[in-house]
Amino acid sequence: DALRYKYNIIRYNLYLQTNRTQQCVAIFRELATHEFKYKYTFDDQQFAFMLQFIHKPPTLQSLQKCTDAEILRMVSAPLEASADPMALPQSAQERVDKKVCNGCQKAEEFRGDFKQCSACKGVHYCGKECQNKDWKRHKKACKAKTDPLTASRSH
Repeated sequence: DALRYKYNIIRYNLYLQTNRTQQCVAIFRELATHEFKYKYTFDDQQFAFMLQFIHKPPTLQSLQKCTDAEILRMVSAPLEASADPMALPQSAQERVDKKVCNGCQKAEEFRGDFKQCSACKGVHYCGKECQNKDWKRHKKACKAKTDPLTASRSH
């Protein structure tokens, strides 16, 4: 049952990302039912909690009373909130973007490989060697970001 639940999460997300929201309705019902059946806590629910967005209590009884149109409206809401259904909020996008070394311009192979400048936290480096080589160029911008007197004079 747990494997089927995970499989349905993948199917649900695939259909949602490809704007095939109609297919999400039956999958949503199955996923939320699974969460109720196995008594997922509210914090652990990935689907059942969404019933509150259509002003229904997150219970199996309210799920069973929901029309397909109500569920469709609920699963379509995130797509309608964004012109680009794949877009993440800016802060979330920054967390998943791979970084580019400020010294050699090489892109990191895996997210989190590069370290950020410990002072300004605005640039990233693939290693100490690139950071040291780039320091002469980066020093002025770094100090401007971190020195309160310099920052206040530039405004």
